[in-house]
Amino acid sequence: MSKISISLAMPSNNLDAVKLIHKVTGLPLGVAKEKILMGEKGVFYFTELFLNDHVTRDKEIRAIIHGFHEIGLDLYIAEIPYDQDWDAAVDIDRIDEEILENMLDSAYD
Repeated sequence: MSKISISLAMPSNNLDAVKLIHKVTGLPLGVAKEKILMGEKGVFYFTELFLNDHVTRDKEIRAIIHGFHEIGLDLYIAEIPYDQDWDAAVDIDRIDEEILENMLDSAYD
């Protein structure tokens, strides 16, 4: 198990990105806009993988990955072990979309 966070790799003011974040996460449009203007520091999604809500999280993550791919914006996806808190994390790894999707797929093997 691990925890992931998703933000944009580079700051943006793309309105389609704001709408996508709002649709998938429920964040208010203004908050979503603030997050993408911050680039990788503006985390707009974080979750722990492979819990009881895995199917829901899987759908959300895939919607984010595919939606941002269509928009043409790169994501910054960070991963930490499940037993660490984001504020105290020391082993933060950046992973790419393909690795994350492979991790999600492994839950169905």
